Amino acid sequence: MTDYSIKFGKAVIRTEMESGPARQRRRYTQVPSMINVRFDFTLEQFGIFEKFWEQDLLHGERWFEIKLVNGVGEKTYTARFDANEPPEAVSVAKGRGWVVKARLEVEARQLPT
Repeated sequence: MTDYSIKFGKAVIRTEMESGPARQRRRYTQVPSMINVRFDFTLEQFGIFEKFWEQDLLHGERWFEIKLVNGVGEKTYTARFDANEPPEAVSVAKGRGWVVKARLEVEARQLPT
């Protein structure tokens, strides 16, 4: 994996008022984060990914473990592919490599103490 971005989960609900400032309140105590990832694969690695995606994860339905970096360093997290945005693979280097972009739903990320 070469790079990724984190979109923090939405745990607050906002209610617009007829007059005055809007009210906001916490709706959930724990929400998943959505992480956009990019994998740079060789041709062989891409074949392994295809098998993993289709057979092991049942086209992204199952959860799996992945090492990710955040404010506490590299940790192993439980994640699954976002069913609304399946991975997209693009051939590069005249077919000798592949770039796969995907969106992961990650269960609670560990935060600094």
